[in-house]
Amino acid sequence: MKMKKVLLSILAAITVVMSAKAQDYLLDNPDNRAHFGVRLGLDVTSLVGNGDRYGTKSGFNLTGIYNLPIWKNLYFEPGIGVFYDTASINAVYSTDDVQILERGSVRNFGFRIPFNFGYRFDVTDDVSVHLFTGPQLNYNITFGTYYNGAKATNQPEADFNRFDFQWNIGLGVDYRNYYAYIEGDFGMSRLIQEKKFSYNEHQLAFPGAKRNIFSIGIGYNF
Repeated sequence: MKMKKVLLSILAAITVVMSAKAQDYLLDNPDNRAHFGVRLGLDVTSLVGNGDRYGTKSGFNLTGIYNLPIWKNLYFEPGIGVFYDTASINAVYSTDDVQILERGSVRNFGFRIPFNFGYRFDVTDDVSVHLFTGPQLNYNITFGTYYNGAKATNQPEADFNRFDFQWNIGLGVDYRNYYAYIEGDFGMSRLIQEKKFSYNEHQLAFPGAKRNIFSIGIGYNF
């Protein structure tokens, strides 16, 4: 009887120790190391502003990252990549005697530089869950307005800002070296400036807009 109690006590102690170690491993993995990675994502872009000129369309991004552990499972993850994003144009401009229907799209290519901070939860030896957030800079190389597939010549690229900023919030999952994520990027500065123009002696305006992006993608960590 005494032996049984001793064995049960030992099992209980082992369970407590293993549980404590598992909890420590979840939040503080001693095997953390800096590493590079690559991400390929589908972007769904919304241009939001003071009007309803712009709608949602898709694009993509390809980004390289460097994951740098800071403290326990907290990390800093800067990156640099390229993107190609689009948005639809579907608007009506009206005055007392004029109505203009506008149908087209905008297409934007450039470099994207995220600066994310995150925390990784190591659920098992092979599976980890990431929560991350941080600022993001977009350097816009080209930005054109297209109607019926042809680039418009009456909307110069000076109407678009060369740089715009966003704030990222996301969730990622690792399985060994493979990675998947979902992310929301919220516009903090204008991508498109408001533009006033004359039409048949009437003053109209294209509204300015910020860029929001919902992204879902995959990756690989080296």
